[in-house]
Amino acid sequence: MVKVNLRAYAEAATLPPYTEAESLTLDLALVDPDCLKMPLRGANLTLGWRRLRIMPRLKSENVNAKVNQYWDHRFSDKYMDLPLRELDKYLGIPVAQYFTVQRNGWSIVDHRYADLYEVGRPESLSRLTEKTVLWTAAALLHVGDEKTKEWTVEKEGGRSGGRAADPMCLAKWQFRIDSRSDMRVGIIFIPPWQFLLVDLAEFIDGTNVSQWFNQSAAAPSNHTDHESSNAQLLWARIYDYCYSGGCYHWLVTTYEYWVFGMFSKDHACGWTTEIYGKDSKDPTILQLVVYWMHSAFEAENTLPLPAKPEAEDTRSDESPCHSGRLWATNPKAVMEILSLP
Repeated sequence: MVKVNLRAYAEAATLPPYTEAESLTLDLALVDPDCLKMPLRGANLTLGWRRLRIMPRLKSENVNAKVNQYWDHRFSDKYMDLPLRELDKYLGIPVAQYFTVQRNGWSIVDHRYADLYEVGRPESLSRLTEKTVLWTAAALLHVGDEKTKEWTVEKEGGRSGGRAADPMCLAKWQFRIDSRSDMRVGIIFIPPWQFLLVDLAEFIDGTNVSQWFNQSAAAPSNHTDHESSNAQLLWARIYDYCYSGGCYHWLVTTYEYWVFGMFSKDHACGWTTEIYGKDSKDPTILQLVVYWMHSAFEAENTLPLPAKPEAEDTRSDESPCHSGRLWATNPKAVMEILSLP
């Protein structure tokens, strides 16, 4: 049995590197020659995001201090006792002192997910993200907070306009009961060949995004995919996903880079953190993900939703229905959503 100090583990658990199989770019190009620079699809977007305001970014020093305070409070004396061979069933990020064994004088990482670290298909990287980070964060929360025992991370698959080569994936941190789910965190994965660091920089800056929102609201009939950047479309998609799921916390990742965000209670304002690299320390990405999942409960020692800067009319002509899809009460809006003439 191995007794793992969960706080020490999370502080050491930086995301493992991966290698791209030589066939990756070739296979992608054969499926779709434009997929390596493929934009997010603008089809099927609803209209409520036109009222969204992108707020100034959350300060890193404040977020980091809150994360470290949370881990000091919640995980200072939390341990997990596991057989060596079962460690990676719960702790998916390999850490040398827990996963490395000596064989014939060589250090060998004994980790059943080792085959995940060669990315040969677009969906391979999302699977690596899910098994190393998201499942591990859920396992840690189950130990750190008994109230989360029945909460799970559920993957929902691709949602980016119907192109098979476009592996944008969604997941949610949720509690399911009687076929209904209480969604608390929206998790959006986009592969790095589709969403570059410059796209993330535009995404968190928000200036161009806000201008696009205003222009689209003023002239909706002129909105096309070609007029929209990846960052702009991603904000619209995150709004749709979180609004329909009734959640306020979310994160976006390309695996190499991570951004955490939240909406106001009426989804009229959106905030993001700065960009975190996968090798982030103090806090690590794992610590940030655990903290963001727990913050969704609005519990003690977590980051509260920021207050809106001023009161204003943020009513939307959209509302969620029981199926989780968004529909508009405005007939013209419904026609546009359904791409009807």
